[in-house]
Amino acid sequence: MYGGRAIDDFDRRILRTYMDEYMGDFIFDSFQPFHFYHDETVDYYIPLPDEPTNKDEYLVYIESLPLANKPDVFGLNPNAEIGYYTQAAKAMWEHLVELQPQTGSSASGISREDYISQIATDVLEKLPSEFDLVKIRRALGLDISPTTVVLLQELERYNNLMVRMKRSLATLKRAAMSTACTLKGRAGMWTGSVLHGSHQSN
Repeated sequence: MYGGRAIDDFDRRILRTYMDEYMGDFIFDSFQPFHFYHDETVDYYIPLPDEPTNKDEYLVYIESLPLANKPDVFGLNPNAEIGYYTQAAKAMWEHLVELQPQTGSSASGISREDYISQIATDVLEKLPSEFDLVKIRRALGLDISPTTVVLLQELERYNNLMVRMKRSLATLKRAAMSTACTLKGRAGMWTGSVLHGSHQSN
């Protein structure tokens, strides 16, 4: 949906599904109250007609609801939040790259390649070290629970991510330095040819 409007058949199908699931006379059933979603922290429901409520109590209840909701509230898998933040971070990085100066040098005198190399160096310096899985497994011993197995698997994935990031940043630095050297070499050749031509004209 774009701007809160249904623009195609897929949007209409989603809206019909939500309407069939959450809208009906059953939400006013006093025998079995209907909760849109509830857990230990929040409860989404419509107060029953026999409850002594007024406008102020409605406002207090609405103000108590959280501003940001978990995927569970919308009937989605918790991994949907991970996917959302992953896409948001990717989009943010793409926008940051697009905002970088596209010319050879910026107003501060630093070239685009030097700036990229500097950022890569800063990120590399802040990356933590990998976990010593051999030492961790030795400390845990042979009697480990399924939760510990999952933890070890996640630590291994974390180490792979750190190695991949360090390798990618190092490659990015080398590429930026190579591009900067190439540009400087071309600039030197161009300057030399200009000076050589001026000497010949004299």
